[in-house]
Amino acid sequence: MTRTPTIPTPREHAERLLEAATRRGDHRSEALARIDLGVALMRGGMLDDAIGLLKQALAVADRERFPEVAIEARLQLGLARLAHGDANGSMDCFSEVLRVAREGGDTYREKLALDFIGRHHATVRKPEAAIAVYREAQEIARELGDSTHQAELTWSEAIQRAELGLRDEAIERANAAITLFRRLNHPHVGILAEHLGRYQAVGGVLPGMDGSEPIPGVFIGSGRSVRPATNDSVAPPGLLRMAMSAMKAMSLFVGSGAAVVSSDERERRLAICNDCENHTGSRCRLCGCFTQLKTWLPHERCPASKWEGRA
Repeated sequence: MTRTPTIPTPREHAERLLEAATRRGDHRSEALARIDLGVALMRGGMLDDAIGLLKQALAVADRERFPEVAIEARLQLGLARLAHGDANGSMDCFSEVLRVAREGGDTYREKLALDFIGRHHATVRKPEAAIAVYREAQEIARELGDSTHQAELTWSEAIQRAELGLRDEAIERANAAITLFRRLNHPHVGILAEHLGRYQAVGGVLPGMDGSEPIPGVFIGSGRSVRPATNDSVAPPGLLRMAMSAMKAMSLFVGSGAAVVSSDERERRLAICNDCENHTGSRCRLCGCFTQLKTWLPHERCPASKWEGRA
């Protein structure tokens, strides 16, 4: 393990790629860079700007007939619209991606679309519907060997069971998610276990990325992150909803002594990503992660198992 050097932020990297693609007149790379920049802005809470960029990317993809780019643009546009409060617009995007993915046999995009439809249902307070699609997405993740996403989806299901007051079922699904994360040697899984223990002790809503209630903070990963509470004066449900976002935020905090892989291993991983048809230049379209950062983290995995040589 070593320390990671200074790397450009996702926004900076996407801006550089967009400038270079525009200069070359490379419409496909330009559209992908607009998506990546839109995602970076969305995760920074700049939703209006993000939606504008994602609409531009979709327009280019449709005009130039880049169907796989259009799918990615619609998927991310749906997330941005959902965060912006446009539930109907987000569902239109997710449903179209799900239709196209199923028609084309694209199981990775089908899994992501189901995940995002689950988030939509959770946001509009339809926990039964959310549970159904989360279960379907979990099965696809299991078949694909994407244990990280399977664990996240299992935790999301647990949240929705807790919303329904199905305490024992929520605890069972949360423990299943924790078991998966531990098998992956995730360094911050203790955060989930701690919050699950509090849920078992005092009740309340399980933590997670869905965020059915808005929580002040900044966008991290695919969810909303909040500052960890410094005392127990905060209501337990408020604390518990932070767990998954807090775990992801800690994983994203690299540098300054954080454990990372060696430079050689990071370069090996990044070279595989750069040669992959699912790499946008900044992000992996299969998991949505920014690879400049993800490739440094020891516990992270390639969703297609290419880093491990099993693809």
